[in-house]
This record gives sequence, structure tokens and C-alpha cells, in this order.
Amino acid sequence: MDEKQEAALQRAYHWRLKERLYDWLQVYATEPLQHRRSLDCGAWLDDRLQSAEQAGLISERSIAIWAMLSLEQGDDFASNPDSPYSQWKIQEPQTLGLPAEVTLQTFFNEHA
Repeated sequence: MDEKQEAALQRAYHWRLKERLYDWLQVYATEPLQHRRSLDCGAWLDDRLQSAEQAGLISERSIAIWAMLSLEQGDDFASNPDSPYSQWKIQEPQTLGLPAEVTLQTFFNEHA
């Protein structure tokens, strides 16, 4: 497979992931998503995918949680010291040094 084919496959995967993520958010985060719909939801989803990747998230479940928490707590929930997620991390010292996937999913499982 050459670079062009690989890039095309990556774009197709990205597009399908955005569709699945949007569909999932419509079911599990209906109200916050309705507010986001008035803005450019496609660009917001692209931004959330990019920020999730920068945070070290690779599983689709973690990416979906990242998007949901962004809707509920703000796009800066992971860096905002006042967000419920950041406050939880401070109160749970055992999360220090854990992979981002584990920390995020643990928080979600405890607070969903």
C-alpha cells in the first residue's frame, strides 16, 4: 500500500468514526449535543478527535467518553482544574501515572 492509499484509508476511517461518534452522542448526550448543533458540529468533532489523540486516547470508547465529557464539562475539561474530571483526579491519587485511557474510563465508569 502506498502513502496515498494509506492516507485515503485514514480519512475514510476518520469520517466513519465521526459518524459513529455523532450517532452515539445523539443517544447518550442528547441535550448537550443539541446546543452544539447550533455551532459547527463537524468542526467541533474534528477538534475533539484531534484533542483525544493528543491526550493519548486510542480506543473508540475513550474517544466517545472524551467527546461526551467535552459536551458536559467543556472542551477544556481535562486541563481545567475546576472541572469535575480534574477534581476527581486530584482526589484519586492512584490515577497518577496511569495511561489516559484507564484514567478517563475509570472516571466515566464511576460517574456515568
